[in-house]
Amino acid sequence: MTGTDFGTAQASSSVKLGSRTCTTYLSWSATQIRGKVPGKAKYGTVQVTVTTTDGASNARGFTGKR
Repeated sequence: MTGTDFGTAQASSSVKLGSRTCTTYLSWSATQIRGKVPGKAKYGTVQVTVTTTDGASNARGFTGKR
């Protein structure tokens, strides 16, 4: 995902897709996060949030496909 103010490193930050928290991140920067969709994540549109030490982002829709 692309955005701003994610922080330069993951540290204790996380991404949540619906009710599932991503546990595998391929890269993390202040403007982009790349990670694997968690197992058993719901297909279709789910709400995604990013949580950092500054708090949680507004939820945005993400559509996952098989």
